[in-house]
Amino acid sequence: MSNESLHFDILTADDLDPRQLTALYLESRKAFRAACKRAERVSRGSGGIQVDGNRLAYASVLFMRICVLAKSLGHFLPDCRPREHWDFSTVASITRNLSEAYLWYFWLCEDEVDPDC
Repeated sequence: MSNESLHFDILTADDLDPRQLTALYLESRKAFRAACKRAERVSRGSGGIQVDGNRLAYASVLFMRICVLAKSLGHFLPDCRPREHWDFSTVASITRNLSEAYLWYFWLCEDEVDPDC
């Protein structure tokens, strides 16, 4: 399943039966874990590189935090076995921290911000 079709399936999840939702969840979780592995490889491969300026130095710390949070989130995403524990509060808390770290990372790296601010 491609990312584009995965996103389309998520947008139309209201029309899916429980088996299709389970398959979509498992495919999404698999894609998330693969993205986490890629990010971890990037993080390990870019360690020790000297950067100019505080923004990039702090962004590298944030990227590491994003990788750690994503890996933690991956551990709390349950399988779909009977009597599996779904800890929604932990997943929600880690997801919020991950989102906030990403917003800071985007602001530091991607956004065109006046350096005098």
